[in-house]
Amino acid sequence: MSHQELLPTDDNLNDLLAHSDALPNDDRAWPKMLADLIAVNVSELKEDGFTHDEAWRIAKRLIIRQSHFLGGGMVYMPRNDKLKKALRDANLYHDFNGHNHRELMKKYNLTQQSVYQICAEQRQLFIDKKQGKLF
Repeated sequence: MSHQELLPTDDNLNDLLAHSDALPNDDRAWPKMLADLIAVNVSELKEDGFTHDEAWRIAKRLIIRQSHFLGGGMVYMPRNDKLKKALRDANLYHDFNGHNHRELMKKYNLTQQSVYQICAEQRQLFIDKKQGKLF
């Protein structure tokens, strides 16, 4: 499934994005949560070599897009050990080819049962994301 199918655009989002350059590059002009998210994105983009203005332009567009799709609902974002585990599990599933359980056990320092369980959970997450929940 492509990015376009997962996150389709609509006229409202397109309008917001089209006017994003006119929005100020100033934390005080944004609601606190959005300002915090923009600041994180700006900092990361600047570390990757973007100028201040480029980083702000991209960060505003990212936050507008994220708010469009995630706004209005409660969003849980794991951190620390839970974030590390979520990323490890996603990487393990990406590395999984159906026949390399032993290799993954060694690479991720896990038991065979843990590798099977993580693969099953990640597969279900992939299916749910692709098909959506039926109930």
